[in-house]
Amino acid sequence: MRALVPLNSITLASFNIAAGRGPNLEAISNQMNEYGVHIAGLQEIDVNTGRNNYDMLARLASYGVYPYTSFAKAIDFSGGQYGIGTVSSLPILEESSESYQAAIGENRVWQRSLVEKDGKQIAFYNTHMSYENQSIRRQQMMELIEAVNNDPAEYKAITGDFNADQENSEFFVFLDDFNLTNGHDGTWHDTYNLVDSTMKVYSIDNIITTKNLRLVDMGVVENSLSDHNMLWGTFQFMDEDQPSRQKLNFTLQEAKAIENDGYSTATWNRLQKAIAAAEDTEGCSQAEIDAIEDELKAAMAGLSHSQNKTLLQQAIAYAEAITEDDLKDVNEIVLKNFRTTLAKAKEVEADETATQAEIDEAWKNLTRAIQMLEFRSDKTELRALIAQAEALKEADYTTDSWNALQTALAHAKEIEASDTALTDSINEAAAALREAIAALTKNEFDLSVLNFLITSCEGIDQTAYSNEDGTLDAFNEALAAAKLTAGNPASQEQIDAEVLRLNAAWMNLRFKPDESLIALLQDFVDRVEVMNLALFSADEIDRLQTCAASIKVALASDISAATANQLAKEAEDLKPLLDRKPEDNTPEKKDPIVIEEEPSIKPSEETPVSERKEVAGEPVHQSASTQKSVKTAASTGTLFSTLAGAAALSVLTALRRRNRR
Repeated sequence: MRALVPLNSITLASFNIAAGRGPNLEAISNQMNEYGVHIAGLQEIDVNTGRNNYDMLARLASYGVYPYTSFAKAIDFSGGQYGIGTVSSLPILEESSESYQAAIGENRVWQRSLVEKDGKQIAFYNTHMSYENQSIRRQQMMELIEAVNNDPAEYKAITGDFNADQENSEFFVFLDDFNLTNGHDGTWHDTYNLVDSTMKVYSIDNIITTKNLRLVDMGVVENSLSDHNMLWGTFQFMDEDQPSRQKLNFTLQEAKAIENDGYSTATWNRLQKAIAAAEDTEGCSQAEIDAIEDELKAAMAGLSHSQNKTLLQQAIAYAEAITEDDLKDVNEIVLKNFRTTLAKAKEVEADETATQAEIDEAWKNLTRAIQMLEFRSDKTELRALIAQAEALKEADYTTDSWNALQTALAHAKEIEASDTALTDSINEAAAALREAIAALTKNEFDLSVLNFLITSCEGIDQTAYSNEDGTLDAFNEALAAAKLTAGNPASQEQIDAEVLRLNAAWMNLRFKPDESLIALLQDFVDRVEVMNLALFSADEIDRLQTCAASIKVALASDISAATANQLAKEAEDLKPLLDRKPEDNTPEKKDPIVIEEEPSIKPSEETPVSERKEVAGEPVHQSASTQKSVKTAASTGTLFSTLAGAAALSVLTALRRRNRR
């Protein structure tokens, strides 16, 4: 007899109607209506196939009880479609479906329909899972659980033919978040009504709900309308999740079936205590019920026969006899493991509920920890050698021997810092460092000037220099030779020679001129040569011609970037003067312009101007402009030779001072 249906409730059904058996759809509709079903998930639905050439859901709707339908195709079949369907006496507000990622054989799907009753919206799921493989079926269940858990609806239910035909425990995967209808009280109802030798259980259909839907009544309708029986359930809408014992009941059923087959008193008593707690959960919260189930499972797993701790006790006694002096120099990681393992072994030895497997494992771990105590790490000598090496000064030793020491020192430090380094690797690192210290070669020569010069040369930007005359190649060759000598000098004379060679090579380098600057300088010279002298005072003419003369001398030589930049700045300063126009002149009187003609000089005369006193018996008259031009040309032409001479002189002076020491 059916229980009274409370207000604020809904009746759901799951029914595989066996499309291949030519189902009587009107009888099926009447049966669902008889049990007050509001919405049902149907499996094996044909739509215009060769065996059922009509739309099954449309025909069910035509009877008027369930006018709202939703179809989800699984496969194309016999000229039509085959899949699952939902029929409802309530309007379907939303509908969707999706195929399972895990599948074997034919495609399998689930569908979702959203309906509302008594102001409560419920997401209603329907599915038909694979029968061929239990592993695939479990994957499909996990996919469906994830989809339902992510559904925003407050109330949710899953109906379907799950084909869980090997063991009822296949449904237990749902119990963390949901309640079962079939099997809810430990009783499983057969919903497949034929005989199949491949099936171990016949309770393969179910209705699974969230815990805020309280099961009021349920049943299975045995019939000949299909090879399945219809499963139905009436559920009351609750404002919050209700504590559920379903998981605990299944675990309790398993625990109570265990017989005492010589288990130790402690482990058997623990199980009986856990069973008693599981049988009395009146007023417990869901968290408390879950904790009781966890203890029941642990008590079942902890059952063991009489304990044998002889080997473990012997190992503990042996370990406790080891003194701190015996543990001196034991590797830190090994020592930590020994102490931790010994403490764990003593805990297990004192635990009356410990299983024999736990006792044996503790004994094995402690024995292994004891056997590793010969892994020693005495770093005393290594640390002393590191301190000795770090106190040495690089300037006192040859480059090669110093570099060898640094390599050995770096390795020694790495070993010293390692927690896993053992005696052999420590001794090897100490021996290598000791040999490197002994092999140090004292510096008998003065390398200070050469090393300073090498460092300076290595810091230059070689891309700024020209190599048209091979000066950059010569510089690099001199630098390489100097570094080779600095690393392994043969004599002071060799060092001094390399200083002079490298310094000279550096002085011979020439910057790459900036072609755009040279063009600007040439333009300035051209404008000065054709300027209108009447526009300028004698002093202005002198300044313009002096700058132009300096530029001409520089352009005629191997001009450097520095020189070009300096001359460009001077020309830029004079540019406003050179740009003067006739209308810019003021009425004030300018200094008279006196141009003194210089005596002509025969082309054959090559005596420098600075060395000639007279020409053809007369004094040489030079204007201020001419005198400045000559001086500028002289200074520019000798710029690099002067710098090179000064640098070489400073180096040789330093050498002579050192030799006088």
